[in-house]
Amino acid sequence: MVSVLLWTMPPIKIIKTLKSLQSKIIVAIISLLTISCSKNPCSLSSEKLAALNWQDSVLSLPETREHIKAWDKASYDEPSLFEATNESYRYKLGSHDYSEIIRIEKRDNNYFVTKKVFNGMPGDPNTKPVIQNFQVSIQTWDSLTNSLKEMDFWTYCYIDTTRYLDGYTCSIEAFNPIKNKCTSKNYHVIGGNCPKDSNFLKMCKLFKQLK
Repeated sequence: MVSVLLWTMPPIKIIKTLKSLQSKIIVAIISLLTISCSKNPCSLSSEKLAALNWQDSVLSLPETREHIKAWDKASYDEPSLFEATNESYRYKLGSHDYSEIIRIEKRDNNYFVTKKVFNGMPGDPNTKPVIQNFQVSIQTWDSLTNSLKEMDFWTYCYIDTTRYLDGYTCSIEAFNPIKNKCTSKNYHVIGGNCPKDSNFLKMCKLFKQLK
């Protein structure tokens, strides 16, 4: 249709029309690229995007959040990171007779760590945790958060639901009031049962080293 219209125009008008079409095509291409980049600014693979979107769809369900919130409160007397306001990271390890929590939080440019160790069943009222509260330097905070970024924590999709007899679960979750540039999300969690993923285990080690 465009070619037919061009052949009916004078030469000068054809040139002007072609230039106009060229400008519109360039604008359209730039617009499409902008839209594409805004939806996937970090050029994540389609598989990773699908996994992240699936995980987010589950975590955004009110019943999922309420279940996790209730479990953390009853089992570990821990706050929900879904409702956090300060940048926070939490490592959890749990088994039938031992649990460990390591949470680090930024408050007014200070960095607070809470460690809890439970020798017993999670949620058992007779199990009294050993609790440590201390502060760390900004260098320690930066080392942990930068290492997590370098390991792509915020776009990591490790969720292992394999079941083991007398196994243990391990997870890392985080909240940041500033949305992640790759996912546009404030909250992320990864973990599994008896995890074997080497990169995930390296992330866990970052928390174990806090002192």
